[in-house]
Amino acid sequence: MCYGKLPKEAVWFADPKDLGTPGYGLCMRATDMVKIGLLCLNKGEFDGKQIVPANWIHEMTRPRTVDGKHFRGMEYGYLWWIISRKKNVYAAIGNSGNVIYINPEKRLVVAVASYFKPTVFDRVDFIQKYIEPFAESIKLI
Repeated sequence: MCYGKLPKEAVWFADPKDLGTPGYGLCMRATDMVKIGLLCLNKGEFDGKQIVPANWIHEMTRPRTVDGKHFRGMEYGYLWWIISRKKNVYAAIGNSGNVIYINPEKRLVVAVASYFKPTVFDRVDFIQKYIEPFAESIKLI
């Protein structure tokens, strides 16, 4: 399973017919999550190869629904939360607090792999309050 403090192997939960669950259950290391983030940041290209069409990256982060009362009024694309439409900042925010945060303007990808969930959005707050300024201060971005 995905619980515990030690790194685990990648897991994707499946139903009894071994079909992967489409909306949850993918457990991976932060280093693998960063690869997905880089794929998105680079418009579907990874390691010199176009893996996903660039227009799909745009399409998956285009708002589909807005819930003003819940989830801080953030918009939602295809399994991606739109943190800031104006700045095109978006994130995959998973159950238990796993996050792939992408800020194209700053060319920044941050991955958080965790197993606790007091509130999953506090990861985004932490990234914006501490990680982005730190990355800027050391001229990482």
